[in-house]
Amino acid sequence: MSLNSASPTRIHRKAAIDFKIFHSFSEVNQADWVTAIAPDDIFVTADYLSVMEKCSPAGLVFRYAIVYANDAPVSALVFQLLNVGEKKLGGILNFEDK
Repeated sequence: MSLNSASPTRIHRKAAIDFKIFHSFSEVNQADWVTAIAPDDIFVTADYLSVMEKCSPAGLVFRYAIVYANDAPVSALVFQLLNVGEKKLGGILNFEDK
């Protein structure tokens, strides 16, 4: 392919995408988290998520992920995992016959 051709030349670069998953917010790299989140979204701030994690009901656990493109943090994710079989929740789902 000639660089002098009349048709446009498209150069595609693939970003190196990577991610890290954390089981507690205390494990998260705070600088990367702040870079990756929307600055005006209180629900993904370190203070809010730390309190939510500490005050969560039985059976609810949090997981966090940071997505990196070319080693730069570009996105932050929060997951809430609920064990619906947890007895302390009052039997949202009861897997035992009564």
